[in-house]
Amino acid sequence: ACNILVAAGAKVIHTCQAGVPEYETTELGTTDPKYQLWLEQVASVGIQNNRTGIFSAHQMGTCKMGTNEFRGVVKPTGETWEAERLFVCDTSVFPTPSGTNPMVTVAAIAHGISQHVEAMLADAELRSLDAPRMKEDQKISSKL
Repeated sequence: ACNILVAAGAKVIHTCQAGVPEYETTELGTTDPKYQLWLEQVASVGIQNNRTGIFSAHQMGTCKMGTNEFRGVVKPTGETWEAERLFVCDTSVFPTPSGTNPMVTVAAIAHGISQHVEAMLADAELRSLDAPRMKEDQKISSKL
């Protein structure tokens, strides 16, 4: 991951590891001997209990949206693949954590899913209103 950051042009790289200083990149990029020493330090420190801050302020990607039940927990409509009429419309439908504040994205997703739910409920309501009329029509047609 650090190599990708250097290649992308990062000026400074931080890890969440206690005791590992930030690294300021140079024009040598990943071939800089100082960078190689820094990577060795990162690897040697490793991930230690209570010494490596790993967290997410926004829980995302726990009920991933997918095009089928093998690729995600919910359909593109937000409805779960396994439980009919159970909808999820928060950041848990993201494929992975975004790494940025998800406010606008989650608002758009929630709006889109809620529009689908609203349309589905309106359709169900129309069908339930038509059901008695349809039964009456069936009685009349059977008499003809």
